[in-house]
Amino acid sequence: MQKEYLTDMLNSSQTLLDLINDILNYSRLELDKTTLNTMPFFLLDIYQSIISMFKHQVQRKKMALVCHISPECGIELMGDPIRVKQILVNLVGNAVKFTNNGQIWIQTESLHETSDKIYISISVTDTGIGIRESDQKRIFQAFTQTETSANRKYTGAGLGLAICEKLVQVMDGKLFVTSMPSKGSTFSITLPFAVSGSQKGHKIPDTYSRVLIIEDDPINARFAQSILKDADLTVDVIEDGHQALSYIQENAYDMVFMDIQLPEIDGYELTQTIRKHGYATLPIIALTACVMKGDREKCLSAGMNDYLPKPFEPDDILQMYQKWKASVKPMETHEV
Repeated sequence: MQKEYLTDMLNSSQTLLDLINDILNYSRLELDKTTLNTMPFFLLDIYQSIISMFKHQVQRKKMALVCHISPECGIELMGDPIRVKQILVNLVGNAVKFTNNGQIWIQTESLHETSDKIYISISVTDTGIGIRESDQKRIFQAFTQTETSANRKYTGAGLGLAICEKLVQVMDGKLFVTSMPSKGSTFSITLPFAVSGSQKGHKIPDTYSRVLIIEDDPINARFAQSILKDADLTVDVIEDGHQALSYIQENAYDMVFMDIQLPEIDGYELTQTIRKHGYATLPIIALTACVMKGDREKCLSAGMNDYLPKPFEPDDILQMYQKWKASVKPMETHEV
């Protein structure tokens, strides 16, 4: 009992400390006293830190947290990594709080480049409760919650998004939201960064080259395997979904292509099992003949990243690989 009291006290103390920090941060922003500390950094490092920060919450909800960064955004940037991380921690934290199933994506792409800057878009998308259109402007006001009743389900001071908006403005960027109730939300920021002179033009090293195919039909398996092998990838093929987890634990796969209709355990359940064991960022692509309305959404809700209907052409699976190969490397963590 004493241990439970102590845990409650620690949680309450941390909540109070977070609230005080939010108020101080917002006050500085309101008074224009926030300064940016420019230094070289990699977005990939920030993403790995965020994944580590939220992985246990994501695992408890049996969801997936997926990061995708396009190669042109993998260069060394010049900016304030602490402020960038602060923005993303708020956005991802909200996504985790307001999502109870499905997955959360952090997607990054380059919008355009000038002689001395690169303009990058970072979006955080969830499959959570969504936001009414009438609330989508109001949520950026300080101390504002979409729920106003005394017995509201979700707690918080209502400062996170207000701080995000102020920080983005200080960094000469923009923040957007699109959302539908019961469908989910996407918060997108666009930020300009200078490019480190020593790293300009150096992209993310293409170091991942191992793929797992889970397919019980030998003809389909050989077809996909031959295409990917011709692209100089190392490809493992298994037909038993029960073997998948041990293969993933023993090999550093950068992607999994998975049939949905597997014997004994289907692709939906298998994906949830993989996510539950800590592989929140491993791209899992559905290969399926299920092409009815709602099948794609069902795959995504199960924790898969994308959907490739059968039959497919060689270019289809290669383009899917190219789309997801720059994702953050899977965290080598397991359920505790």
